Amino acid sequence: MKEIKGRKFTAEQFMGICVQALPHLKELERILRENEVTETTRIYIGADGYVNMDGGFDGWQLARYSNERGYVADYEYRERHTVEEGTNVRGAGDEEA
Repeated sequence: MKEIKGRKFTAEQFMGICVQALPHLKELERILRENEVTETTRIYIGADGYVNMDGGFDGWQLARYSNERGYVADYEYRERHTVEEGTNVRGAGDEEA
């Protein structure tokens, strides 16, 4: 059995957590389906109060950064460009010749 941060989880302990979490996971699946979220959704929960849900929300994420702060919805804009070797692209700070 692998030791995790000084604690050994038994199969029974882990299965107990799974049984408690399963109804909540099923409810989240239902909510995502009803809202037509078609891409993978990731949820992270840290021992320090950090929570993050992101994925198939077109740049939106739900986060709580610590136990002392509330939840916030963030929108992240990204613009992707392919970069290839040998391409000369002018950018900020380039001087004109």
